[in-house]
Amino acid sequence: MKYRQSPGAGSWRRLAVVFLLGLLTVASLPKAAGRVPTQPTPTGKHIDRGLVGLKLQLRKLPTTASVLHIGAHPDDEDSALIARLARGDGARVAYLSLTRGEGGQNILGTEQGTALGVIRTEELHQARAIDGGEQFFTRAFDFGFSKTLKETEAKWTALHGPDAILMDMVRVIRDFKPLVIVSRWGGTPRDGHGHHQYCGFLTPQAFTKAGDPDWHPELGPAWQAQKLYVSADVAPPENTNPVLSIPTGVYDPLLGRTYFQIAMRGRSQHKSQEMGALEPDDERFSSVKLVESRVPTDPRAEISLFDGLDTSLQPLLPPDAPDELRQLMQSVEVTTKRLAETACATSEAIGPLATAYERLALCCQALNGQPTADQLKVKQAQVARAVMVAAGFYPAAVSDAATVTEGQVVTLTFSRPIKVEAPGGEGPPLVVGGVSEVINACQAVVEPRLTADGYWQSARITLPSTPVADLATGQWVTPIAHLRIRGQSYRLALPVEYRYADPIHGEVSSEVSLTPALSVRLTEALRLVSRASGRRALRVSVAVTNHTSQMRDGTLTLTAPDGWRVQPATVTLKLPSKSRQYAVFQVSPPVAVEDGRYPLTATVASGGSAYEHDVQTLTYPHIQTRRLYPRAQGLIVIADVNVAPVTVGYVMGSGDRVPQSIEQLGLPVTLLDADALATGDLQRFDVIVVGVRASQTRPDFAAEHARLLAYVEQGGTLIVQYQRPDYAARGLPPFPVGGMTRRTTDETAKVTVLQPDHPVLTRPNRITDADWNGWVQERSLYDFSQYDPRYTPLIESHDEGEVPNAGGLVVAELGRGTYVYTGCAWFRQLPAGVPGAYRVFANLLSLPKSRHSSLDAPDYRQRPARGRSPGRPS
Repeated sequence: MKYRQSPGAGSWRRLAVVFLLGLLTVASLPKAAGRVPTQPTPTGKHIDRGLVGLKLQLRKLPTTASVLHIGAHPDDEDSALIARLARGDGARVAYLSLTRGEGGQNILGTEQGTALGVIRTEELHQARAIDGGEQFFTRAFDFGFSKTLKETEAKWTALHGPDAILMDMVRVIRDFKPLVIVSRWGGTPRDGHGHHQYCGFLTPQAFTKAGDPDWHPELGPAWQAQKLYVSADVAPPENTNPVLSIPTGVYDPLLGRTYFQIAMRGRSQHKSQEMGALEPDDERFSSVKLVESRVPTDPRAEISLFDGLDTSLQPLLPPDAPDELRQLMQSVEVTTKRLAETACATSEAIGPLATAYERLALCCQALNGQPTADQLKVKQAQVARAVMVAAGFYPAAVSDAATVTEGQVVTLTFSRPIKVEAPGGEGPPLVVGGVSEVINACQAVVEPRLTADGYWQSARITLPSTPVADLATGQWVTPIAHLRIRGQSYRLALPVEYRYADPIHGEVSSEVSLTPALSVRLTEALRLVSRASGRRALRVSVAVTNHTSQMRDGTLTLTAPDGWRVQPATVTLKLPSKSRQYAVFQVSPPVAVEDGRYPLTATVASGGSAYEHDVQTLTYPHIQTRRLYPRAQGLIVIADVNVAPVTVGYVMGSGDRVPQSIEQLGLPVTLLDADALATGDLQRFDVIVVGVRASQTRPDFAAEHARLLAYVEQGGTLIVQYQRPDYAARGLPPFPVGGMTRRTTDETAKVTVLQPDHPVLTRPNRITDADWNGWVQERSLYDFSQYDPRYTPLIESHDEGEVPNAGGLVVAELGRGTYVYTGCAWFRQLPAGVPGAYRVFANLLSLPKSRHSSLDAPDYRQRPARGRSPGRPS
């Protein structure tokens, strides 16, 4: 296949295929409906249906071209390359992301860690639904920005074990069986992020190891990809091969857009990472360099990734296949190629496709157990998908509930049967489709199964007289749909969906997901208690939710560390259906309690089972709603923290939990909206704190920045947490800032105090080296790199081998007040309960008092942090 300025063949994203034994043949079809977002994206929902969907599917039938693209994170991928190969050339294309992006930032909300990983996973699925690729992951955990390959290797090896990530990569290669691998990264410092570098370092090894039958045979039969490429912009300098440029700005009349435009629509699904992109229709290219080829090829003459490769259907047969099988395969290739290259009505394609399917089935039967059998089944499933699209058969099972729990009875209704008449109306119908044993509705009993990693959940649905299939992807599947084509019976796996009419958006659909019968959570995940008040009993509130439709009795227990006292020992609950109740415990630490972090765990015993998980719902308009099940745990942090009695206003940015953390210091917080910033009395606040990335997410913050600086000049204190470089580029700081490019990613990096007598480091908490211990993920990000001498740096911290970085915490006197910029990752440290972070941040908040008063002055009312928060921000 050559890269020319013309449309090629297309692709449909990878979905699970259920193969059920029939009387004589194995008939297979993928799921009837694709992944449906909570509020469907315009391009992704219907692109693979109807005549357009059929033509896209037909493009992939005559070819065995396949490509695996490998990167480190969601949004690393060359989306345009995926769209060109999958939608245009009909190749099977998949993107393997080593991580799920758990360590990234989140412009949408407060989710971090695993929750953010789930959001970014769903964003990838939505992108693939648009650009036509499939999606894979390894177990690698994104621990945040890394500067070196060495650090990434050390952390992933310590977390997952030696060769664990490489083994996952090899497993995917052996399963997907690509002819070509394209690495997004080159394995050198040119890649930037340490995760990128390590990904580029591992990919050539995976290319080789996957083809070695002696290397971890438990990962599947060996598969040797034939060619390895790397993105040209990061190719190692020693790679002198010429650049292969693949045109992606090619207009496809079937899609009415260029492949680059399609790709940018998919890339814009990475909304948590601010990846919204324009969709220009100009000339575009994806550029790669050849790294290694196992087939003869001349890099100087290549015009395609597949030069030198046989991408016909014949490689699906072993070399010693009998002539009759080769004739069958040749007829399938001729038929599918003719259908892909000619215009035809959907009904006209059904007959030839059914014939192709039957001939592939014969080949599968003859080669059962041989190395190419799995690839034959993939091609057979592709043809089956084309049959389904041609027939317009998209059955769905619709539940009357969005969530269910064990033992719950749900009602499923089904789409109407279909009948496709023969051309000209002569003879029996070509296609008849419908639900098997159940005509209109049925009831199903659900048995939940939660996976170990907590990411997804699966269910077993038992239907009357119907076989059962399990699918561990968080979606129910039950094979109850029949499709009969020219007498051949196909059985189809059906997803279960929940649909409702939104008054604004219209029909909204989502996958039905599972919840435990009872969930439990501590209403405050973290409690900060000053050492001075450490002996005082704490009031701990626990919420218990009954997700079932029946009354449930339960006994609630709150477990504290040894030596702590909890009263009452248990609480008896009677929970009506679909209800929530709260219980209050008094928790007292030991008399000689030491500073530290102390966990609390809540458990409900009911009906012979113990429930100790919460339900966290992750929902945004552009992704499928998902749920996580974190342990019902809380954390009590006892530390020597004092803070001045100041009034605090907060300008929320992209979303963080710093306001709740300030409340843990015993200070009420007022969230400032656009009206408050524009016309409110800012002088009523001793200090105003600006949330992360406010310059990007709060236009009113930028618009009223002059008013905030005037507030400082009149005696206020403004604390600006990390912003992106646009903050300096737009001239928002009070004095010039030349850049914001520095960061300290090693959370254990040494911190040097530059101004040991400054109030931020002395009042009311004297900061010591111990206060920089126990930090998580990183020290600071987007620090000032060059700045006006009117800024005073207070600390210095840098990663190993780098020059000093003193731009992570700077202060400047402005009129009668103080301006503070701090790139320190407070948004991670405070919710994580890092004691030293609370002590330093308390000093920052106390600046309005500590700058003008001594600790002994009567108007400086130093007070310990409270054990109980005064309430939510207003």
